[in-house]
Amino acid sequence: MPDYNRVAATYWWLMVALGVLTLGHALTRVLGQSWGVQGQIVFGCAVAMLAGLFPVRIPGSSNSFAAGEVFIMLLLLLHGPEAAAVGAAGEAFIGSARTSKRWTSRLVSPAIAAISMQAVGSLFQTLMRLLPPESAWGKAAVLLLAMAAGMGHFALNTMLVTLVVQFKTGQALALRALASAFGWVGTTFAASALAAGLLFLAFEASGISVMAAAVPLIVMLLVMLHYHFRQRETEHQTQSLRLAAAEREAAQSARHLRELQDSEMRFHSAFSHAAIGMALVAADGRVLQANPALGALLERPVPALLGQAFQDLVHPDDSDLLAEQWRALQRADASASTIELRCCRANGSPLVVALHSGRFADRSGNDGCLIVQVQDITARRDAEARLQHIAYHDGLTALANRIRFGEVLAQAIERHLADGSHQFAVMYLDFDRFKLINDTLGHAAGDEFLTLVAKRIRAQVRPGDTVGRLGGDEFAILIDGLCDEAATLAMADRLQAALALPYQVAGTEGTSSASIGVTFSSVGYSAPGDVLRDADIAMYRAKSAGRARTAVFDASLRAQLAEQVNLERALRRAIDLGQLSLAFQPICDLDDGAVESFEALVRWNHPELGPVPPATFIPIAEESAMIGE
Repeated sequence: MPDYNRVAATYWWLMVALGVLTLGHALTRVLGQSWGVQGQIVFGCAVAMLAGLFPVRIPGSSNSFAAGEVFIMLLLLLHGPEAAAVGAAGEAFIGSARTSKRWTSRLVSPAIAAISMQAVGSLFQTLMRLLPPESAWGKAAVLLLAMAAGMGHFALNTMLVTLVVQFKTGQALALRALASAFGWVGTTFAASALAAGLLFLAFEASGISVMAAAVPLIVMLLVMLHYHFRQRETEHQTQSLRLAAAEREAAQSARHLRELQDSEMRFHSAFSHAAIGMALVAADGRVLQANPALGALLERPVPALLGQAFQDLVHPDDSDLLAEQWRALQRADASASTIELRCCRANGSPLVVALHSGRFADRSGNDGCLIVQVQDITARRDAEARLQHIAYHDGLTALANRIRFGEVLAQAIERHLADGSHQFAVMYLDFDRFKLINDTLGHAAGDEFLTLVAKRIRAQVRPGDTVGRLGGDEFAILIDGLCDEAATLAMADRLQAALALPYQVAGTEGTSSASIGVTFSSVGYSAPGDVLRDADIAMYRAKSAGRARTAVFDASLRAQLAEQVNLERALRRAIDLGQLSLAFQPICDLDDGAVESFEALVRWNHPELGPVPPATFIPIAEESAMIGE
């Protein structure tokens, strides 16, 4: 008894003990009767317990009519309170076993039923002895007393059982609830007692034959009522379930409708107030709806857009791109996609947009429409173009930088390798006095000078040629598609003449010149670096020949450069190995022949090449900054 407190447990044991004593007393009295009477009592108890298996549920309520009460009251009328107490205990045990799995309920319910029936039955028997025999008034009084006994048994039994729950929960006895239950269910016990009283009077008037015929009929009637009301209850439950399902479905449909309406309102609000242009387009391309942002983007009023073919709003050159996107959306597995194209404003000017198209299903489930989102990306395109220009152009002169020039040169090499008749030439320019300008006038003047000469170079080349600044005062020109070397050299002469013109920089007029090295694709190149290397070699050949010169690359220049590089390496080793020596040459006075001083001259005696002339290694030492060492 884990959920019983001390008061409830004490009360439970008290009721069980009193019930056992009551049943013991009742059984003792029953066993003292004749065999015939005992048989009638056993039969009555058995019928009462059997009737307890078939309660008749009252339609529309949770209460049921215990048919066994008819036979319990009949036992009370025929054989006294002891027989009725045994029958009540048996019927209560069947009822508690049917409705509860707790052993405490299965024990206390029969005990309380026996106590209640013994008490009420004893009072009933006492009052029956006071009635006048064989009188009409007496028979009516029997029926009234029987009905009173039935309701009294119900009231006392209910109160004693309810006290168990009240003591467990610690609540006070709810007399109003008991009165309400008595008013509803107590009438069924009164009816059972009335039926028992009528059977008792019939038995006294006609004997056992009436009972033998009436009892089976009553049992059959009760069983029929049990199954009838059970079927009614099942139908009622089924109908209730159907009604509940219909209500749930209706509520779900209403909720779905509200959600759909809310969704449509949110979509309409988002559609109307979106910052980007949006439109609903029919399957044939007609604009069904358009938001104000689209009208503002295309500089057209929204009513003018409705009904118009969306294809007419797209630039004619991009209409095929739009048609291809919409055809792709017709596939079952297609997903929304974005393309970039041009739309036309009302004045015909193009507008670069990102156009996102996807299928759109309306309330009817028709997904033939398209929802189109149009976003102006002109600013993004301009920014991308600016970044592209910054990445591939010199910030000072706006000419191609080394990266861009290398890409264009690589493309020219590929075209030449694919088609030998496609020729190109590259000029490498270096200004002879640029360092002097920077040192005397400052870097700002140097930048101004570079901007000026860049314009002069650009003015002397063809529109399709590429001019690039490779760094510092070094420029390169790609002459693509020109196979005439004479024409290339003539362009170099024009460049020399233009670059030799006086210039105004930082308020100072000056002149300059450029050394130009030229190489041609006929040499056979596969990499841009090789082309620029050979053009640079030719440029240094021109610079060493006296500046303001133009030199054309040939294979001998590459050999001379290799020899110069080898001599430079050997010269560095010669300094460390002590291969250099000094020779002192006297300087004499021509008048008297006296030695006035000595000139120190450096001599290099190479272990393999022998004596190397100063005219050969001194320029190398100057260019490689080894003079200071």
